[in-house]
Amino acid sequence: MLYQFVINGATWETTGDRTWQFADTNAVVLPTAFLNNVTSLGPLTNRWTAPSQLEISWEAGPRVRLQSAPSVTGPWQDVPNTENTGNVTVPVEAGQRYFRLIGP
Repeated sequence: MLYQFVINGATWETTGDRTWQFADTNAVVLPTAFLNNVTSLGPLTNRWTAPSQLEISWEAGPRVRLQSAPSVTGPWQDVPNTENTGNVTVPVEAGQRYFRLIGP
């Protein structure tokens, strides 16, 4: 059987068709697979660029974007203009702020 993943019914993964061969007619559990075979989005790197500015960088990837939240449990929000990029400079504000990569 040939198959692929798609995002929102429009963006197909770039790795091409995947294959699975069914050995018999019994129930089968497929191994975990990820869109475009991405299992880790990698680390975030940060550095101060000014007293109230923080530069955050990461390895850019299709549909990968940075999110931010005031708590580890959220609510998580996309950081504007970070999809398909590899860095952003954000203002440093009072209180804690958490960052994570999400996608594709």
